[in-house]
Amino acid sequence: MSHISRGTRQLDREDLNTVMAYCGISMGADELEEIFRRHEDGGHVLCEDLSRSLRPPLTHRQHEAVVSLFESLEDPTFRTGAIELEELLGRYRAARHPKVVSGEMS
Repeated sequence: MSHISRGTRQLDREDLNTVMAYCGISMGADELEEIFRRHEDGGHVLCEDLSRSLRPPLTHRQHEAVVSLFESLEDPTFRTGAIELEELLGRYRAARHPKVVSGEMS
């Protein structure tokens, strides 16, 4: 959304309508106003707030899986709370994806 928000990570009404239309979602004026009523900050909606409200919460099982994966990838020497992209890319092997292994994807 950064190209729509021009790097501000905020959307005005026109920007939000454009993003939703791009996603194939037609919004009426009432629906647009409801989103702004809930999330408006100085005439804009913050992209992160909007994304958070649209994303369903993780189940306990999903949360545990994410934490377990993160802990397996994080450097145990430093425990910075972050994973370097290079580290992630260095460990990811697309050939091991279950759908690739099963032949469903290539």
